Amino acid sequence: KKDFNGYWYVKSVTSGKYKFELRRWPKELNHPINSGLIAGEPVTGVPAMRERPGNALKAIKAILEIGDQKFTSPVQSSDSHISFDVELNKGLNNVSAKFEMANGQQIGSYYLYVTKY
Repeated sequence: KKDFNGYWYVKSVTSGKYKFELRRWPKELNHPINSGLIAGEPVTGVPAMRERPGNALKAIKAILEIGDQKFTSPVQSSDSHISFDVELNKGLNNVSAKFEMANGQQIGSYYLYVTKY
């Protein structure tokens, strides 16, 4: 089993409540996490990732880790994203956002949107 994970450094300029939104597909598509996606039209130049179809997943859980804090939520078949509301102190935060499959494999969430309340 190979996991495909990474992390981001997220700098909070001020302490407060932040919304972390984990997505498989870009926000503008509003497409379910577990659904596949048909290939897009070719573009001029180097082939784009979007020219390949996106495979369906079987994610059962979303996991967000910020420092020593860990948040989890189930993933339903119609969910386009999973959100977590988190209190952060001012400063640099090591953030990991991933989806876990039924077989235990974990993959990065592809997209992470962070908004301050």
